[in-house]
Amino acid sequence: ARVDPTADVGPFVFIGAGAEGGPGCQIEPSSYVGAGARLGRDCRVGPGAVVGRECELAAEVVVGPGAVVGHEGFGYYQDRAGWQPVPSAGNVALGRAVTVGANSCVDRGTLATTAVGAGTKIDNLVQVGHNVRIGERALLCAQVGLAGSARIDDDAVLAGQAGVADHRRVGGGARVGAGSGVARDVAPGATVSGYPAIAHPLWLRASTLFARLGQMARQLRELARRVDRLTERIERR
Repeated sequence: ARVDPTADVGPFVFIGAGAEGGPGCQIEPSSYVGAGARLGRDCRVGPGAVVGRECELAAEVVVGPGAVVGHEGFGYYQDRAGWQPVPSAGNVALGRAVTVGANSCVDRGTLATTAVGAGTKIDNLVQVGHNVRIGERALLCAQVGLAGSARIDDDAVLAGQAGVADHRRVGGGARVGAGSGVARDVAPGATVSGYPAIAHPLWLRASTLFARLGQMARQLRELARRVDRLTERIERR
């Protein structure tokens, strides 16, 4: 391993073979830097955090306490013996000034790279699946989940607990409301909410009806009974 003399390495840190720590890096206590990983200038790896093998952190990246960058992706195939893991041969690349919050996870790619663009901020308890590509200056709030191969373009914002299905794309500058589930692509600049996510104004109108559904169902049944009675009278005539 090659660690710059200006770096600060805390107690109980492990740095693997061939890893690099750039000038001004802070590798805080009990963290792990895997073999061949590269940390750019002024990176900070929080206590108990993990930077997996061959992962690349550009300058000024912050990995919060307990976060894991570069764990195996969640991929399995089934045979007669049960679920078998698909190996993850890729890595993770975090661009300049990316922040990964505490206890968040960014999985390595299956064959390629899971990439996060410069200036993107990831909150605590966020899951970024294998092969995901996130653009620059995106914002992912707490408990967001991105399934494998999802794509988030520049300047998109995903509010808390939003989820994006595998292979779906959220366009540049789009907004996804809290608790929403993205099951199809979101156009650039669009604002969507709900599950499944639809245009935000439409979701607001629909959500106001939820509390009235019971009353509306009773009214509909009463109207149906009246129609039946009127139909019987007409048929008797």
